[in-house]
Amino acid sequence: MDDFPTQSPGAIRLVTSRNNPHVRQLDDLLRRKKAREESSLMALEGRRLVVDAWAAGLVPQTLFITPEAWQKAPKELEPLLHSAREVVWLDASLAARIGDTQAPQGVFALCPQPSLEKEKVPVRPDGRYLLLHKVRDPGNLGSILRTAAALGADGAFLCECVEVFSPKVLRASMGGVWRLPIALTDTLEPVLSLLREAGVATFAAALRQGAKGPECLALAKGRAVLIGNEGDGLPDHLIDACDHVVMLPMKSGSDSLGASMAAGILLWEMLK
Repeated sequence: MDDFPTQSPGAIRLVTSRNNPHVRQLDDLLRRKKAREESSLMALEGRRLVVDAWAAGLVPQTLFITPEAWQKAPKELEPLLHSAREVVWLDASLAARIGDTQAPQGVFALCPQPSLEKEKVPVRPDGRYLLLHKVRDPGNLGSILRTAAALGADGAFLCECVEVFSPKVLRASMGGVWRLPIALTDTLEPVLSLLREAGVATFAAALRQGAKGPECLALAKGRAVLIGNEGDGLPDHLIDACDHVVMLPMKSGSDSLGASMAAGILLWEMLK
């Protein structure tokens, strides 16, 4: 380890045991929702995700890194080494056992969770918003948030969805969780009322007689699209609470698209 910058503040020399308290905390936060809720920390895995979080202003409380990972990207990782409160050097085989990815990169970080309060999503008359109801698959939620952030949505409201700070959601979002203003809500009716009061038109994505094609999303100045559960779609009361119903035209014999694909197409139409 003499060739590595262990002189950085808070550096802990090479750890080889899963019983190390720092490693136990990382392991716990990667695997247990309750641990993340109680600590208000999220566990990030992968060099790109960790670097992206740091670039967005999320300074690691603890950075975990293998010597091999350092050798591959010292210039990229050096700023994190100096900004993290603690740096734990991990044995590569231990990092591979802890990691939850098929190709472990040997870089992890524990960071404070961004706030998901409603006030973090400013509602404007010309805003473009995403509303999600009971999206339960981590890959779907992460992909949808990634797309919304990449296309420039102004914010997302999530109701009864899978945990935002799940490691699988974070990886699938590729940083979308901290590039997009996100709010959690127990019910969407007040959000729909708030949007309507601001002059934002609301569109429920649903298979319903009389639904409009996606081109209708371009007709309103401010607009919000509501997408439901992967299997059950949206409940009638939420569809009825929206100003319009929108659906994607599909070939005969197909009755639905995956939630993330449908969201991507509708977001593109709404944000282009």
